[in-house]
This record gives sequence, structure tokens and C-alpha cells, in this order.
Amino acid sequence: YNHERYIGECIESVMAQQVDFPLQHIIVDDASTDGTRDVIAAYAQKCPHIRPVFLKEKDWTGKGANIRTLFSRCRAQYAAPCDGDDYFTDPRKLQTQVDYLDANPDCALCFHPVDVVYEDDPTRTRRYPPPEVLPGGLREKYTLKDLFHCNFMQTNSVMYRWRFREGLPAWFDPTLMPGDW
Repeated sequence: YNHERYIGECIESVMAQQVDFPLQHIIVDDASTDGTRDVIAAYAQKCPHIRPVFLKEKDWTGKGANIRTLFSRCRAQYAAPCDGDDYFTDPRKLQTQVDYLDANPDCALCFHPVDVVYEDDPTRTRRYPPPEVLPGGLREKYTLKDLFHCNFMQTNSVMYRWRFREGLPAWFDPTLMPGDW
């Protein structure tokens, strides 16, 4: 919502991904009042893999209408969310994650650390998660039990093994998406 200043960089970072699979980029705008919609529409006109969805009104209830809208359209084997004010820095991010999930069928998702850049001072950054918040330290695999300790995954670092390619089940709760928590 209202990511006009950032959405271009986000889209460009997805377009820069080097992958050996077809990429579908679903972008949901929940009725931004700035120029976000125009930026998205301009990219969608040039790039057939971009699938824009323009909601008619902002969901102020916090019930996750935009998340439900996004994931209800996902038909891919994997899903990798990226908020409009985030972007990917590694052009092989998506390919690396697909390769990992393909090689590890016991994993429901994978993630990586991210660099947080501060808007008021772009030279100031920090790495998240810091090793000290990781339950049991730095390991290759974590469990659901580890997530009860704290949310150590940033939204734009996650790739899910998407199990709802035929549509969302009735029990799907979009408010459980970690977002920036």
C-alpha cells in the first residue's frame, strides 16, 4: 500500500532473477492512493510474467484480504513473497531456493538472512536474524518448535513449498503470514 517510492526497485529485483523455470510475478495493490498502481501497470504492460491485481479498496480491518487475494492466485509449486518496499539483492535467490527445496522434500519452506537498510540512513544496515536469536544457533534446518521461540524469518527471504495450487482451503488464515513481525 502506497509504495510508489519502492515498488519499481522491488519489481526490478524480481525481473533480475536468473532462473531455469517460468516466473510468474503476482502483484497485489490494495488501493494505493499514490502512484503505486501506475508504476505496477507500466511494468505489467512491458512484462508478460507480471500479473497485477488492483483491489478496489484498502482492507483496514487487518484480516489479510490482500494476502488472501495474492495466494488465492498462486498456482506454482513454490511461492516467494516480497513486500513492495523490499527487494532481492541476489539474482540467483529464487533459483537457489528452488534447488534447495527440490533437494530437500522434507522441508516446507526455506529462508535466508537479510540485510535491513534504514530509510533515513541507507549507509546504516544490520543483518537479520542475528545468530544470537536463532534457537540452537546457526543450523541448516529449523522446526516449527523453533519458530515458537521467535520469528527469525524476514518475509522477503522465505520461499514456501506451495501446497494450495488448486485454491485455498477454507481454514487458510491470511493473518498468520508473519509479515514484518
